[in-house]
Amino acid sequence: MRIIFFRRIYGMIIRPKETLKDISENKPIVQSLILLVILGLMPFMMFMNNDFLYNAADLNPMEMDMFQRMMPAFFIFFIFGAMLLAPIFQFISTGIYNLLSEFFGYEGNGKGLFTTLVFASVPNIFANIFNIILVYSGAISFSWLLTLPFTIWVIVLKIFAIKENYSMSGGKATLIYFIPGIVIFVLFIIAMILMFTTIASQMGPLMNEFGTTM
Repeated sequence: MRIIFFRRIYGMIIRPKETLKDISENKPIVQSLILLVILGLMPFMMFMNNDFLYNAADLNPMEMDMFQRMMPAFFIFFIFGAMLLAPIFQFISTGIYNLLSEFFGYEGNGKGLFTTLVFASVPNIFANIFNIILVYSGAISFSWLLTLPFTIWVIVLKIFAIKENYSMSGGKATLIYFIPGIVIFVLFIIAMILMFTTIASQMGPLMNEFGTTM
């Protein structure tokens, strides 16, 4: 199992299409959960660097000492998030993509989609490694330059995962992948418009009242 696990991680880099097909057919749920935990815990390594904490949190020495004493609690939180919250969020996103694919008239398997979407995040392992190196070398400001290519890589692999599971075209897989983000963006814009409209309607009478008192 251990050899197959690392072979699949390696395969996502050099043979993503064949590896995604293998993962979709075999549905290695346990391996996917292990990978989720690894991806969830890796960012915690950055918080073990004092210089990074000073720069990120902008704390004085006394506050930093108190913060470091709280690190065990943060560690427990990260473990909790990696072992419980990450699988839950992955399960929700898998359900959304599965439902959207069915609306488009495609039939697939939820377990296969879950596992392929998780393994599509393999490039994030390297992104986290580079970020940790940058943190400990004091060059964290350049992290976005390295993170962006890996983020694009993950998006492409996740589109391939949807395409492989439902045997659909690349265009439809791309559309299905971005629909949730588009919906969230539209809802955010609508919420902002409603908020500013409400504020403007409340501020109007106040400004008129202020003008009359002048």
